Amino acid sequence: MENVNQAEFWQQRYEQDSIGWDMGQVSPPLKAYIDQLPESAKEQAILVPGAGNAYEVGYLHEQGFTNVTLVDFASAPIAAFAERYPNFPVEHLICADFFELSPEQYQFDWVLEQTFFLCDKSITP
Repeated sequence: MENVNQAEFWQQRYEQDSIGWDMGQVSPPLKAYIDQLPESAKEQAILVPGAGNAYEVGYLHEQGFTNVTLVDFASAPIAAFAERYPNFPVEHLICADFFELSPEQYQFDWVLEQTFFLCDKSITP
């Protein structure tokens, strides 16, 4: 059985375009949520962990949110996002294991997610 806790597992899925739940757009409930956020949130630090193709990150960026960080440990979706949004700050594109991020380095006001799988790293399938 493949290990979903490995970046290679997800990298391969993105390279083969075999992410079955990818809607190809911003999730309507998350879009509605983003649309009702206060203007003051546009400068607050927002994390999107396990962002995948990051449609929500792109939408936040288009709406003028300036401090959004995308985290995924597969590089393929991050590279694709960077191509779609060349003006997005590269320092906010983090290719890393979320669980390895330093809490001293990364602090956020909001976390926005919908399909981030939290797997206990001590369990091996």
